[in-house]
Amino acid sequence: MAKPFDEEILKARIKNIVARIEKLKRHFIGHDGIVNPRVQTNALDVKFMEDILLEIKQNYLASDFNVNQIIEKMGMSRSVFYKKFKSLSDQSINDLIKNFRLKKAATLLADENLTVSEVAYDCGFTDPAYFSRVFKEYYNVAPKDFATHRKVG
Repeated sequence: MAKPFDEEILKARIKNIVARIEKLKRHFIGHDGIVNPRVQTNALDVKFMEDILLEIKQNYLASDFNVNQIIEKMGMSRSVFYKKFKSLSDQSINDLIKNFRLKKAATLLADENLTVSEVAYDCGFTDPAYFSRVFKEYYNVAPKDFATHRKVG
């Protein structure tokens, strides 16, 4: 901007930049856990997020799988990893892992004749009660009712 500048124009530009960043965060990872290819960002950011998602896909079944394993695999310090992830996503890395597991659980509940406990353990949750609580928060229906609710709704 050339000097002297209008304060209102500067505020509007800053507001637009912040809004674009927030929109990018919301749309960078789709609801299906896949990096959205239509989001325009640099190739290194896309690779970073794809590497994280690949690590989650390969390890989500292990109940002891956590963020530390991703950070170690990425070869970054914890603080750098979190700063970079936060700049690209509107959710925490723990939420991304949990939501990925919940989506896999929904698939199992809809397609298989498994108990809620079996699905919980099969998706990397160690406590079926915790699984039921977070599943209900995410899908607004209890896991035991998910398959029938899905067919009706």
